[in-house]
Amino acid sequence: MDDFLELVDWSTGNVIAEFDSEEQALADLVAEARDYGFDGIESYALLRYQDGHPTLIAMEDDLVTYVRRRSDARTGSFASSSEAAPMAFDSMASASARHRRSPGDR
Repeated sequence: MDDFLELVDWSTGNVIAEFDSEEQALADLVAEARDYGFDGIESYALLRYQDGHPTLIAMEDDLVTYVRRRSDARTGSFASSSEAAPMAFDSMASASARHRRSPGDR
């Protein structure tokens, strides 16, 4: 099964984009932050799907913090993966249940 990342508008539940790598997702988020400010991504959630199971990387204000830590919004350069780990959320179980996809949905 493919591993990928998914960017979701948490306020609507709409999938905005899917990415093959975290670097692609961060590049897209940095570009949006450059164009619209970090307020433009604060309603988003970034999830990683591995073997069909979602893991929440960050959402809403924590996603803004995550993107700021992992990137320099002026240059688009990224910190190494070891410098910032995915954030844990108590609501992960409920978030996963709302956004779980069946294998045929991809």
